[in-house]
Amino acid sequence: MVVETAIVVPVLLVFIGLIAVVGMMSSAAGTVEQAAREAARTASLERTSTAASASAERTAQTSLTEQDLTCADFAVTSNVAALSTPAGTAGQVSVEVRCTVDFSHLPVPGLSTRTYTAQAASAVDTYRERG
Repeated sequence: MVVETAIVVPVLLVFIGLIAVVGMMSSAAGTVEQAAREAARTASLERTSTAASASAERTAQTSLTEQDLTCADFAVTSNVAALSTPAGTAGQVSVEVRCTVDFSHLPVPGLSTRTYTAQAASAVDTYRERG
């Protein structure tokens, strides 16, 4: 019985640890996707391209911070050209959020950083005044 326990317990602990690591990685991916959706939506509500880009970056950073995800490298790329078109023209704003997460604190050999990228788009109100 002791020999079986000595073999099974370490294997079980490694398995539980791997489940926790996969969960953390999955959570990070979901958080980046949520940040991209929120950033696209906020950018689409702005009236000017400059304000939309700034709003997208600010919103993405806030969303990641609120979910306790710290990015070693963070970038937001916005396509806000639709805000430069005249009112009455349909369009959308798209945002890409890139976040590199440091997993080196986890006791998993070979796992240091992983970059997550998410894209989202949001429609611009066709008849809203634009700047």
